[in-house]
Amino acid sequence: MSELTKRILVILVVFGSFAAVAYWFYQAETQRKPDIISLSRFDYIFSKDINLASSMANMPALREVSLDSDDIEVRIWRTHSTPTLEGVLLRRINNEWSGLHIRFRTNDQGDIQAAEVEQLKNSVSDWFYFWGKLVEKGLLLLPITAESECDTNYIDGILYVVEISQNNTYRNYQYREGDGCRESKQMTEIGEIIGLEFDSGTERCEMFNWFACMTERQDQSLTSPD
Repeated sequence: MSELTKRILVILVVFGSFAAVAYWFYQAETQRKPDIISLSRFDYIFSKDINLASSMANMPALREVSLDSDDIEVRIWRTHSTPTLEGVLLRRINNEWSGLHIRFRTNDQGDIQAAEVEQLKNSVSDWFYFWGKLVEKGLLLLPITAESECDTNYIDGILYVVEISQNNTYRNYQYREGDGCRESKQMTEIGEIIGLEFDSGTERCEMFNWFACMTERQDQSLTSPD
C-alpha cells in the first residue's frame, strides 16, 4: 500500500468519525425538549413555602417540568400562612385530566408534620366543563403584573399564587382574595369555583379550609337578604 493511499484512508476514517459524532449530537438535540422559558414574579416568602410544599409532596418544582405541546399543568396555591397553605394541581396529559389536592398536616402547636396529597374527583361536573369555567374566568390570562391598581403584597388575608406550565413556558402570578381590583375579583371567583367543585361536604370551615369555606360562603350568600 502506497503512502498516498494510507493517508487517504486515515483522512476517510477521521472524517467518518467526525460525521458519526456530529450525527449523534444532532439526534440528541432534536430529541431533547426545548428549554423552558420562565416568566416569574414570585415573592421570596411564597417561593420558599411552595418549594417546601412541592418537596414534601415529592413533586418537582413546576418551573422545572417540561411538557409536550398539547399538555398543560396548573398549580393554584391558596394561603394565609405556611400551615394553612393548600394547593390544587390540575394536569392534562395526552388529553386525560387529573387533579391533586395538597395541604399541610400540623400538630397542636402548629408545627408542620407532613403534606397530605389526595386525588381530586369532580363532585358535580366533568373535567371539560370545570376547566372551561376556570378558563372563562381568566385563569390562563391573568397578568403577572396587574393592569389596574391592585395590591399583590402579602400583608394580611388570603392570597392565591398560580403557576402555569404550557408550551415549554412557565409563568406565575399572585393576587389577594377580595374585590379590590378586577384581577383580585377574578381570582376570588376562580378560587370559589375550585372549592365548590371539590368540597366533599364532610369537613367544616375551620383554619381557612379552602373547599369547605367556599361552600359555607355560598350558603351564606344564598340565605343573606339582598
